[in-house]
Amino acid sequence: MIYTASYLGLRWHEIAGLRRRYLQLDYGRPALLRVISTIERSGGRCRVVDLGKTKAARRTLSMPEFLRDILVAHLQSHPDAEWVFPAPKGGFLRYDNFRTECGPPRWRGRGLRL
Repeated sequence: MIYTASYLGLRWHEIAGLRRRYLQLDYGRPALLRVISTIERSGGRCRVVDLGKTKAARRTLSMPEFLRDILVAHLQSHPDAEWVFPAPKGGFLRYDNFRTECGPPRWRGRGLRL
């Protein structure tokens, strides 16, 4: 997930909203990723938005070969998931849950001590 987000410049709501059907990972063709659906939070609720707010929010990105290999291996480990990066119990990732489970440790005091 980190490689995909950093190399392609995706925001949280875009990476969480990636669906398998929007990836082109066939060898012999350019590796492409279409950013179409996103996850939006509003009023404490999350919802899937299939088309972004603007035309710029819907785009096709080409990816390097090493990223294709990483994604192919990742998708093989989650064969039944609709989402590229599914939540542990299924469905899409939610920012608040991800941050709680995988985020940085809570800092104590004002210093950089753990």
